[in-house]
Amino acid sequence: MGNKTSMSAIAEKWWTRTTKREFTSRIEAIRHAEKLSFGSTHCRNYDRCLSHAKNHPAKMNRKLIEFLVSRYTKRDEAVLDVMAGAGSSGVVASQLGRHSVHVELELEFVRWADQASLKVAEDAKLDFTGFIINIQGDARKTSRYVRRVDFVLTSPPYLDQNRYSDIGKRLKQLAESKTTGVGKQAAEGKYRIHYSSSKKNIGNLNAKEYFRAMLKVYRECFKVLKKDGLAAIVVRPLTRNKSVFDLPYQTWIILQKVGFKLVDLYTIEIPQSLWKNMYEKHYPLVAKIRRDYIIVVRKARAHVHSRELS
Repeated sequence: MGNKTSMSAIAEKWWTRTTKREFTSRIEAIRHAEKLSFGSTHCRNYDRCLSHAKNHPAKMNRKLIEFLVSRYTKRDEAVLDVMAGAGSSGVVASQLGRHSVHVELELEFVRWADQASLKVAEDAKLDFTGFIINIQGDARKTSRYVRRVDFVLTSPPYLDQNRYSDIGKRLKQLAESKTTGVGKQAAEGKYRIHYSSSKKNIGNLNAKEYFRAMLKVYRECFKVLKKDGLAAIVVRPLTRNKSVFDLPYQTWIILQKVGFKLVDLYTIEIPQSLWKNMYEKHYPLVAKIRRDYIIVVRKARAHVHSRELS
């Protein structure tokens, strides 16, 4: 009886430790990561300009954008986001007196960014705002649209995102049924489930194609950055096949191949979401993803054509 109790206690301890385990990227073995915390991410000026884009599935923390733009750029400099989504980076940068260029593939998001730009331009309360240029285009061809910028701030998509959307499909079913609180919220547009299924969308590519595409994207960033220019990449680990894929570390490997040098590394806590709660409930043994990583790199040398990723 005592042995059974002991084994039960061990099993319970193992279960607790496993289910609470948080994932740490291998990039933290290269450089210490400074933890960032901003409390509420809401800001009246930013929120007003971006209210139409609340359903974007991967909005960047606006206080984080404010921190990065303020720390790594000067007034009147140009900030480039090559995967701009709804245009959050440009709204924040513009209201800080920087100019912005957005490159975004999906037309719906470009239209949202255009609406945000108009709201920024109409805001008479600000002494000075930078201009915002929104371009519908492919991040792999950025140098066709942009000549030179001072700073790159972007966040890459997940890879193979539509293939691994079991919970997203469940949300869609709930939205169609409208029989639960979650279903009603999804039906009302509070949760956007998918990006487009376009093959041009890098997030829809398989792993091999994805990393080749991102290598091209970061080469383009390198090409248009000024000499010694900086780039900040906000990237999150992801779950695939019930295990965590270290996308921050793999992103750093690609950046290194292109010719960037690591300058700073930050982490920021990810707020809880319906998606996360559902996934963790379904797969309690998978390590918990609790942090985004912000990789800040410098254009350190002349571009050398890197070999394709194998």
